[in-house]
Amino acid sequence: MIKQSAGMVGKTEDKVFNSAERRFKVYEKKITNLCNEAKEYLNTVRALTTQEYKIAEELDALYNETFDLALCAMNFKTATGKINDSTRLEFDNNYIKTVLNPFNQLGVNFPTVNQLITKRENKLLDYDECKSKVDKLVEKPSNDPTVLNRAEDKLNRAKEAYEVINNELIDYLPKPLNNRVSYLEPSFDALILSQLSFAEQSFNVLNELQNKFLIAGANLDSLDNLTEKSNYALSELKQLGICNFHQ
Repeated sequence: MIKQSAGMVGKTEDKVFNSAERRFKVYEKKITNLCNEAKEYLNTVRALTTQEYKIAEELDALYNETFDLALCAMNFKTATGKINDSTRLEFDNNYIKTVLNPFNQLGVNFPTVNQLITKRENKLLDYDECKSKVDKLVEKPSNDPTVLNRAEDKLNRAKEAYEVINNELIDYLPKPLNNRVSYLEPSFDALILSQLSFAEQSFNVLNELQNKFLIAGANLDSLDNLTEKSNYALSELKQLGICNFHQ
């Protein structure tokens, strides 16, 4: 490698391999990013349901039996606990099995392929060095005629070793990229279906609270009305003069 950098040894270029390697490296980076984002999504869903349950716990702790909505707070904690412990666990299992694991499987061979690419570079370096030595012996023959013969034999072996691994990589490198759509499509479908199932089950659990809230006397207003009520309650607190509220 140092000799090539210094121009002492020529370097054989294979445009077909170079193109295949560049495309493979781009593919490798995208698959790695996909796997990282898929894992982060799962962690985010876990964090979401866990944090939702923690909020419900704190709300429940702020109520007691003297408040009309105390039972609602307890039911909300129960519902978010069910989502976190049951609904989300089912989502976890389905997501890992049908989405995350298949995504990760796409990158299983990356280390092996990169090792082969490194091995090819070494074989190419051996071949170029042998070729350079033969060229020099042809230009300036040795007094011993067997020296050239031995160098040519070594060159032929180096060339054969390089061409074997080079052709192997040229044949393999395009395959993962060309087959990516057919492999990813089932997991893409599973991603959508797992999200849909999780959302539907979570909605059903929370929707069951509606009647319980109505029975407890809660007024299930629209979000706009709730915003107005929150602003009114905040203005009432400001008038108490106990705390310094900033706009």
